[in-house]
Amino acid sequence: MSTMTLDLTTSLRAPLQTTKPQTATLPSTLDFDFDSLRNAMSTFTARFDDYIKRSRAQLLQDRTEHRHALFKLSEQTHQTESQIQRLEREMQNHDGVVKSQESEIETMKREVEDAASVRDQKKEAVEGLRNKERDARRLLTDAKARSKQKKEWLDGQRAQDVKELAFWEDVLGVRMEGTGREDVVRFVFVFEGPAQRASRVREASFELNMGRGYVVEGCEPPLGEWWGDVQRLGRAMEDSEELSGLLKGMRNLFIKKLCL
Repeated sequence: MSTMTLDLTTSLRAPLQTTKPQTATLPSTLDFDFDSLRNAMSTFTARFDDYIKRSRAQLLQDRTEHRHALFKLSEQTHQTESQIQRLEREMQNHDGVVKSQESEIETMKREVEDAASVRDQKKEAVEGLRNKERDARRLLTDAKARSKQKKEWLDGQRAQDVKELAFWEDVLGVRMEGTGREDVVRFVFVFEGPAQRASRVREASFELNMGRGYVVEGCEPPLGEWWGDVQRLGRAMEDSEELSGLLKGMRNLFIKKLCL
């Protein structure tokens, strides 16, 4: 378009420059070819108008596309900002969940440690109870063995004592009676006094408590003045475990008391 305009301008200027000086010498008939000029101007105008039209259309199209691009960019920016805000909220929620889970994990760890401590304490307690149970079983076994041994000895001693009591009852007039209390028996001595006395038969008795070893108690008549001798006879019974020595000693004390 610019080349055509330059050629047209040059073609128009050239005849003017040649015809300007010396007007008197111009030929009588000059042909400016206005039709060609008019056609050239019309062509130029049409082309220029077409250029302007196309340029304006292109400009409008570019502006429309630019606006559309700006609108899309604005929408994309808005969507991006919305996504960023949503992601920030999700991150905050996630951080809250993580902190909550960490707190729960710490709580669970403490609970596990406490449970482990309680378990260890219970385990130690159970082990202690088992040791006590073993000790108790051992003591019970020993006690049963001692009880069996004592029972066997008592059975043998009882058989021997029955024979001795029969001998003492026949010869010396002593008998054994129950008291209604466990591990306590009463021994009764029968004495015959001189013929001149109103009552020739007199009795004396004492109780032997075998629940606390061998303890003499309940003497009738009382042997207060000879109580030291009574205690000595009880200790001798515990040492020797022979009933004959105790019966002999108590009989002699009662004889002294009754002045027989």
